[in-house]
Amino acid sequence: MTFAGTIHRWRAAAILFCGAFCASAQAGDKAEEVKIQEKVARFFQDHCSGCHAKGSSKGGFSIEPLLKPGTTLNGERFRTYEKAFHQVAKGKMPPPPNEDVSPKERTLVAEAMEKQLWQFVDAEGHRDAKPFSRRLNRVEFENTLNDVLGMPRGTHGFRPFHHLLPEETAIDGFETVGGGLSLSKLHLELYLQLAERQLTLAMDWARPTHHWRIDYAAPGSNAARKIEDNLHCRDRFKDDAPPMPGVYFINLGKSDGDGSFAKDFQAERMRANPFTGTRRLGFPLLNENGAVVWDTFTFGADCLVRQPGLYRYRIRCRPIVKPAGLNHPVLMQVLTGHPDDRPVDAVAMNVELAPNEWKTHELMLFRELEEVRVGDNSSLRLDIQFRTTFREKGPYPNTDKNREPQLQAALDFYHHLIEIDYIEVEGPLPPVQDATLRIPGVLPREREEMAVVRETLQRMLPRAFRRSVSPETVERYVKRFKAERDRGAPFGEALRATLVAVFVSPDFLFVGSDRVSAQPNQRLSPQGLASRLSYFLWSSCPDDELLRAAESGELGKPEGLRKQVRRMLQDRRAYALAENFASQWLHLKRIGAAEPDPELYKYSKQLERSMGLETVEFFHEVLRRDLSILNFLDSDWTMLNETLAEHYKIAGVLGDQFRRVKLAPEYHRGGVLGHASILKITSNSTRTSPVARGAFILENILGDPPPPPPDNAGELANKVPGLNEVTQRRQLEIHRDVKSCARCHSKIDPIGFALERYNAVGLWRDREADGLKKRFDSPKIDARATMPDGREIDGPDQLRRALRDAPDPFIQCFVEKMMVYSLGRSLRFQDRRTVARLRGLLKDKDYRLGTLIEELVLSDEFRSH
Repeated sequence: MTFAGTIHRWRAAAILFCGAFCASAQAGDKAEEVKIQEKVARFFQDHCSGCHAKGSSKGGFSIEPLLKPGTTLNGERFRTYEKAFHQVAKGKMPPPPNEDVSPKERTLVAEAMEKQLWQFVDAEGHRDAKPFSRRLNRVEFENTLNDVLGMPRGTHGFRPFHHLLPEETAIDGFETVGGGLSLSKLHLELYLQLAERQLTLAMDWARPTHHWRIDYAAPGSNAARKIEDNLHCRDRFKDDAPPMPGVYFINLGKSDGDGSFAKDFQAERMRANPFTGTRRLGFPLLNENGAVVWDTFTFGADCLVRQPGLYRYRIRCRPIVKPAGLNHPVLMQVLTGHPDDRPVDAVAMNVELAPNEWKTHELMLFRELEEVRVGDNSSLRLDIQFRTTFREKGPYPNTDKNREPQLQAALDFYHHLIEIDYIEVEGPLPPVQDATLRIPGVLPREREEMAVVRETLQRMLPRAFRRSVSPETVERYVKRFKAERDRGAPFGEALRATLVAVFVSPDFLFVGSDRVSAQPNQRLSPQGLASRLSYFLWSSCPDDELLRAAESGELGKPEGLRKQVRRMLQDRRAYALAENFASQWLHLKRIGAAEPDPELYKYSKQLERSMGLETVEFFHEVLRRDLSILNFLDSDWTMLNETLAEHYKIAGVLGDQFRRVKLAPEYHRGGVLGHASILKITSNSTRTSPVARGAFILENILGDPPPPPPDNAGELANKVPGLNEVTQRRQLEIHRDVKSCARCHSKIDPIGFALERYNAVGLWRDREADGLKKRFDSPKIDARATMPDGREIDGPDQLRRALRDAPDPFIQCFVEKMMVYSLGRSLRFQDRRTVARLRGLLKDKDYRLGTLIEELVLSDEFRSH
């Protein structure tokens, strides 16, 4: 036998041996898998089948498919197995207390189930991997439309319109999940209307620009003497009530129609809501030469506003701060529009004035079509409001309405005065300030029509579709324009109709699909990755720099991707992550659901707005400064404006703008669970709800949501006489005595009691007075509570410390929620590895929010289908 023949026989024998060995190993693996399945099936048969099998599917869940060992884990059986695994691993099923199931047996079964799930995932690849596409939600639609058009989202008066669209269906708590973003006929009809509206506003229709200027009278002039001669003081302040710091308005009079001035000079401090109700006015404005001037101007017929667009205001002024050396800024709030027709605060703008410094301040206001009144009396009206602090010098001098007040005495009464030189108004200006983005409403002179249309489409389509477009795509829309022109439409209307078609096309309305047949683990295209990133961080389309990074290949490299993430987080558009993620994670949309009883609580819409903004601004501060996400659990600071600071009884915060405020321990604030927004959401109109607060903590902080309440939840009050006459704690003790209620409430209630020191509008309290109108006594608050792990705590301060001392459940919860929001889908079983990896990275990097965002974006899940 030759040497080659010997080698051949050895090779054949080796192959046969290896084949037999592998077959034996596979048979062993199969036997082991069947053995595990049999063990799990016996566990379900013994402990779960009574409620979830044999014709019963309590809670809408049946484990019937899991009682047959040896069946392949695919399709619906995998999903059922996965759901059952989560219930067993978290100790929810079989429901405790259960003396028949030891902790060790529960742990062994959970480990066996997890092993099986991983075996299937590793063998089959990514489960459910396929091309992923979802509709833009209503906020993303608005942001994308405006950004593509170059419309000024940050300009005052440019009001949002997403509320005109139907509310989205949230899945796993978020409105970015594709499963909840269906497309209806109503959606398409509204998209058409809103796209046409925005295009009408954005297109350059060659409107003429007007300019008006108001110069103030010098002392000694006829106008100045007329003001001074008619300046009277009426019902100023009571002798025993010196003026207090706050928001004041000034009214030195108004035109009687014949050019004369009304004889009134009044001031009153605005309290609950400085922007609604009767216009109340406050302290003198001076021109540069010291004459008292108006705060309100109604321009004549030559200043009618009948065109939408941007209007520019220039105000040259300076504050004179007294006494000398008092070096604090003065906040000037400029209000424009028609206060009698709609709330003035829709167009309020804030400017800080440096003491004793002349400066020209430029403000932009957007006027929309429906805001413009038509007729001879149509005018643009400008009000100026100042925030000030009065000196407490006693009653205002010379309050006798029958005598002329001494002007100098009146002026000496104030901490500071405002001198105004002039006010200018210019407009309408083109709404799209970037000339390269403007869409012509009329054909430019000496330009060929089709050339202009092609140039416009070649510029617009890549921005609208978030990718490069082919010449064929451009020509398809050119044909649409030609068809409109053939029907007799003017140039501007034909181009507008063509672009409306762009904004209701699937290429604009849907994001996430690369229109390819994705394989398991297949990476997104560079353009697809750019879109996923921009909608995660900005809730809008990629900008030109991000698209260039995608086209150049930079986005496909880890360092290039990190660079773009860091750039985008510093952009003002990153505020959308705070607005949308934080609002959805913490259910801020519910803040207006239950109006507090006015007989019990001091409350206003201005306060409600400030409550919600505290939480959004808090998240943005953590994001902007790249702070630890543990601040959401506990912090020694928060974000406040004057309205909310007064509500919390925290002194020294003036103005409507939010700023970071250090918190003393006696304020009992810090972390989102000390925010009035969260405490208001988890209460009803008359009193707090430990159940709602406990469920909120379990779902949004610990990631362990309780099951939905049964249909008959809340019926106990009708069955127990006098239930409403006892404390909240006693009511819930009675509730837990009912066996059907105890299963959920024994977990929810104990932790919810920790927040009982806050009332229904988030104020600290010592006694349970809220909502108990028929009680003669007011028992002390009992805020003792029990953490899910058994730790005993007392009150919100100990709750915050307990959460921060054992942060793993919160970190797990926060990572999972941010993954759902960013990926636009529910998490899969295989995402558990990425969640665990991100948790480990966060612990090593002091739990910084920026670290989480970067590492999430770099994960395979984010960059793949």
